[in-house]
Amino acid sequence: MIHLYEELGDTSRRRLLGELRTGPKTVSELVETTLLKQPNVSNHLSRMKAKGLLRAQKVGRQVFYAFASPQIEAAVKAAFATRDVAETTLDVEDASKRYAKAAIQGNDAVCQEIVEMALRQRMSLLDIYQNLLMPAMVAIGTWYKVDAIDTAQEHLASSITERMMARVVQNSVPLRQVGRTALLGCGPQSWHVIGIRMVADYLHVAGWKTLFLGANMPHKCFLSSVEQHNPDLILVSCVCSDSVECATELVKDLNEARTPKRRYVIGVGGPSACENKQMFLDSGASFTCSNLRTFAEVILPEIEQTGTYQNK
Repeated sequence: MIHLYEELGDTSRRRLLGELRTGPKTVSELVETTLLKQPNVSNHLSRMKAKGLLRAQKVGRQVFYAFASPQIEAAVKAAFATRDVAETTLDVEDASKRYAKAAIQGNDAVCQEIVEMALRQRMSLLDIYQNLLMPAMVAIGTWYKVDAIDTAQEHLASSITERMMARVVQNSVPLRQVGRTALLGCGPQSWHVIGIRMVADYLHVAGWKTLFLGANMPHKCFLSSVEQHNPDLILVSCVCSDSVECATELVKDLNEARTPKRRYVIGVGGPSACENKQMFLDSGASFTCSNLRTFAEVILPEIEQTGTYQNK
């Protein structure tokens, strides 16, 4: 088994072996779950196959990789069990700081290892987003504002975080269906999507049908989507002060588009939303919120129960 422990010592190959514990996988499946690049996955699998740890079986046009023997499978599972038991409780504050530093350096492997540790310790999507990823992105935003990092580093960190979020969502299966629809997006000239993407992910896991429009959505297109999908909840992102005017106009348009048969709740999220709370409420918003946990634990339950919400 000496080859096995050598492979477990490599972060990428350990990731692949960990995924194979649940059964045979194709290269494309392993690329999707590990977030490693396809050529790297293929090379690692070929290496471990050559060492007798894995076998490849062709089924139709697809090739599935699995452990070469029950003994190797048992040894891998035992190694991961030992690792999980030995692993100390994640210091989320420290992990968030390490994540932020790794993200601006483009160190995907370190960021993924931190997120994987959180998942192994059964942290919920809400806790990972609120306590780990969001503080890291806030720190990165602060570094950017004071010119401690440049635009490329900020974009790199955002790109890595979106990939990490995809991994967290994949690990979080919706446990119910609430039969409600949420439409989320950013208005014109609003480009910051991480926060509202987190809300969309949480709603998905909470059993909502989520429609995420993304960044810089023209008013006309936003309103067209509302008419097409007739959502129960509309969430607009307003992160920066220079997007307040456009976001306010969008909320006014959304409010005017309400009818007796289309009585959706309008929420505005982000730091600038709360800084200009009364302006948005006067424009027709039902609430403003900049904290995912507050939205998840205070606002959303009332919307699900009554179909309405009014900022208190």
